[in-house]
Amino acid sequence: MFFYLFINLNCDNSSNQKANYFTNNLTLNNLSKNYNINIFNNKIEFIQNNQQITFTGNYFSVETIKKIPIKTIKISDLTNNKIQFLSFKIYINNKFLGKFKLNELIKINKNISSLKILFIKTGNEKTIKAWDENFNYKFIDINNLESIKQLNIELFFNNTQKYNQVSLFKTGKNKFSKSKFKRHINAHNQNYRYNINTNKKTNIVTESSFIFNSDGSFKIYQLCASKNEKKIKTELFYEGNWIAKKLEKGFLLEMSGYISGYFSENNKKYINSEFYNLKATFIDNKLIFKNLLNNFNIDFPNSSLISINELAQNIIVDMPYSTTKNFTGLKLYPCNKCYLRYKVAMDLLKANNMFNKLNYKIKIFDCYRPFFVQAIMFKKFPISGYVADSIWGSIHNRAGAVDLTITDNAGNELNMGTKFDELSYKSNHNYIYFSDTILKNRRFLKKIMMENNFVPINGEWWHYNHINAREYSKLNDNFPCQN
Repeated sequence: MFFYLFINLNCDNSSNQKANYFTNNLTLNNLSKNYNINIFNNKIEFIQNNQQITFTGNYFSVETIKKIPIKTIKISDLTNNKIQFLSFKIYINNKFLGKFKLNELIKINKNISSLKILFIKTGNEKTIKAWDENFNYKFIDINNLESIKQLNIELFFNNTQKYNQVSLFKTGKNKFSKSKFKRHINAHNQNYRYNINTNKKTNIVTESSFIFNSDGSFKIYQLCASKNEKKIKTELFYEGNWIAKKLEKGFLLEMSGYISGYFSENNKKYINSEFYNLKATFIDNKLIFKNLLNNFNIDFPNSSLISINELAQNIIVDMPYSTTKNFTGLKLYPCNKCYLRYKVAMDLLKANNMFNKLNYKIKIFDCYRPFFVQAIMFKKFPISGYVADSIWGSIHNRAGAVDLTITDNAGNELNMGTKFDELSYKSNHNYIYFSDTILKNRRFLKKIMMENNFVPINGEWWHYNHINAREYSKLNDNFPCQN
């Protein structure tokens, strides 16, 4: 996938002052990583190598030592593999110019010393959502990212003005980090991330993207806005080098680099390529900053609730409580969605992968259960040992339990002796008066689940609690149904 950014330089040779504005050497500063440079008689060309990822939140930036006049900008797709949804923001001299789309001719007509192009939609990107008591989370699904491209960025000069060479102003050597943090990121394919967090109480939205490269360089974009005030509070770009140190709990990141951006609550408002040293701690998939930047997640918090429907296509979700076909005769859930704490969901996916290798897959009957639903169920069947009471509740109320069975690849359930939610002694793990096949099926399910951090309860062969479930609080929120 090739894209070209055409920038026409508007030079007027009728003025000696303007003609002498340029020298034969063009010096650039703070050029984005992974771009190679070619210079020709009439243009300078930035070619993005194929190791770079262009995704929502990624950006190209370059600065010049001296201002140069730019007339127009255009990003074009010169291949047959057209991306219909490519759009981007442009910032001239660190000030927002506007939002634009592919093949749109953009008039600039300004002298510039800084150009940034922020990509805000780069193809058919799938997003995954999660939530907890305080925040809503949204991430691009990097496992299905179809936005690896090669960008060619061309700056065209006036034909009468030729540059003999281009040089880069060096701002310091990269510090290569051999820390476990780098290996942690790479092991989870998280060296690039884009997420949006919304604070439910304040209605503050924080949009963040980052790239941490293995050579010790990084790139961060962050926008913070108030939905209530309909106002951008901060928008900044931060690019430089990083190192990491192991702490007793988590990691300490030390970053040094140049920040440009807008701060509505800062007297200066605009910051133009100022050097900052920042520190952040990394705990539970979150970067926590002491100043300037807002905290942001590089993955979902372990305690957040995420839909298995979105995470895995090869798990069957069939929730009887989203219909009237259950022991209460009532529709208790608004939709057929299974929500679990993120850590619980990840361990369930590991279990499913083990089943998949043996030509089986998981079928889910119940996951997170709001506390008010628990009260309805106990009122319908107030018998201890079968339905948890409405005082202490169930592990389902913590989104740390799952009711499930296993099927073959065609979706046929293995015979477990009883149906799901049969409230009888036959549902007990200790009931042995079944055929060898049924007992073998129960042991098979139990073995794989216990190998992946789940423990059974005696009264229900289908019910498994995660070993860390009691770390999470009981919830009473009705879960969201929209995609």
